[in-house]
Amino acid sequence: LISLLWIGLTVIGAIVCLWNKSFIGLWTRPEYFAGQTETFLIVFLIMLKAMQEVDGSIILMALEVKTNTTIGAIAVVITIVLAWLLIPLYQTVGLLLSLLAGTISMCLSYSYYAARRTQQTASFFISTYLSRTPVVCILIVTLSAFLGVHVTANSWTALIGAMAASFIILMVLLWFVAMNSDDRRKTIENFTKIAYFKTE
Repeated sequence: LISLLWIGLTVIGAIVCLWNKSFIGLWTRPEYFAGQTETFLIVFLIMLKAMQEVDGSIILMALEVKTNTTIGAIAVVITIVLAWLLIPLYQTVGLLLSLLAGTISMCLSYSYYAARRTQQTASFFISTYLSRTPVVCILIVTLSAFLGVHVTANSWTALIGAMAASFIILMVLLWFVAMNSDDRRKTIENFTKIAYFKTE
């Protein structure tokens, strides 16, 4: 489940990083584009928030309200302090960096407590954030953000075609590079268990 979530988020995030500039330029005006750094930070922030929800749900199901509240309070303090320091210096980027720092603190804390609840302290954290899948996914989104500065679609037809091609390339790339053979086998087995995909 975690591997598939990473891959789904990466496909969407990479496409946004690649083509958001062209989309904004076609939809409104090029000067309304916030910036490639801002786009990347927003995408990365959303990816981490999604992973945070997975770990957070384990804590909520365990009814550890005090733990959840404490983690949230610490993240808020980190975010506010960094925002106070960084926004005057870096404006929007400073705000996003402060939000990212707060989110990372929540991800690390949630992952630790979720791992403790499932008695997988080391392996749970590693599989969620430091295994092959998340590392490859983060690298691909980062590379997409870099390439997004250099690619442009000048029409809606070109943009839709480019996004479709990007989707196919990313899915194939992530399937073979981000997932190991065991993950691919388990994914196929899980899909075949779904009634819609079963063959007579």
